[in-house]
Amino acid sequence: MILFFILVKQIIYGEILEETENNLENQSENNSEQSEKQPLIHKLQELKKETSEIKAQLNQIDEQKESFYEQMEAINKEIVATINQIKGLKVKRDELTTQVKQLKEKRTSSINSIKGKSDELQKLKKEVDELRKKHKIDINPAEIKKEIKAIEFKIETNVMPFDKEKVLMKQIKDLQKQMAECSIVTDVYNKITPLAKEISTVKKEVNDTHRKIQQLAGESQKKHEEMLPLSQKIDELKKKQDELFMKFNISKVQFGEINNQLRQKLPEISKVYHQLDEKRDHAKKERMHQFKEQKQQIERTLDEKRKEAKEKFKSGKKLTNEDILALQTEKFED
Repeated sequence: MILFFILVKQIIYGEILEETENNLENQSENNSEQSEKQPLIHKLQELKKETSEIKAQLNQIDEQKESFYEQMEAINKEIVATINQIKGLKVKRDELTTQVKQLKEKRTSSINSIKGKSDELQKLKKEVDELRKKHKIDINPAEIKKEIKAIEFKIETNVMPFDKEKVLMKQIKDLQKQMAECSIVTDVYNKITPLAKEISTVKKEVNDTHRKIQQLAGESQKKHEEMLPLSQKIDELKKKQDELFMKFNISKVQFGEINNQLRQKLPEISKVYHQLDEKRDHAKKERMHQFKEQKQQIERTLDEKRKEAKEKFKSGKKLTNEDILALQTEKFED
């Protein structure tokens, strides 16, 4: 019997209330609340669209900015490598320049030495000329000495008749006699010969040094000429790097400006979400209020039906099923 009363209460009270609640909720959600929320939802969609576009711009500018930075880094590495290349050429050029300077100093010293020795040689030749004039010496001791050596070499290296060898030996004696007659200038000639050879040796050294100077100077100039296009290359790379740096800064500023736009949009989106939550909460409260009022109305309706059923029962009138159920719910509640 108790189960029957529970059923009756659910049918008359619980199911009616549940259906009423569902109807109120659906009707409120689909009509009134949706109507109020629509402008906010539209605004939210617009804000999300704008935010998406701003993010796309940010990504594009960020990619450009990173591209500019990577290009600057690549150019900077190329500049450093070129500078190192110039430094290497400069070291070699300076080494060659130092060698040229040293060789020039050596050449100058040798030329000065030649000048001194040449002056000394001229003095000795002048002395010989004065002695030859003074002692009336027409022959050259050096030539006589050379001739004697030639005859001696001929005798030593050739097989000849004794008579012919005797003639040659007589020539040697005659030449030696002439040498004795001009012995007064022989000592001076003995100084002239080695001094002339020494001057000749030093002159050869000067010529060799001069050729070496020209060779090294040419190599030094070549290194210098190799540096010029590299220096020009660095200037061009720095100019390109400055242009990229300017573009990088412009992109950086643009990124900051657009990022600020995004930051301004985010609070707006948050605000709209908050407004939607408030409307949703308000609508929920309204539905609950309507539900309570509807519940109270149902309670009053049931009370009235119970009173009507009691009046019928007291007056002996026939009770309907609805009257009986109304009376049974009262028993259940008791």
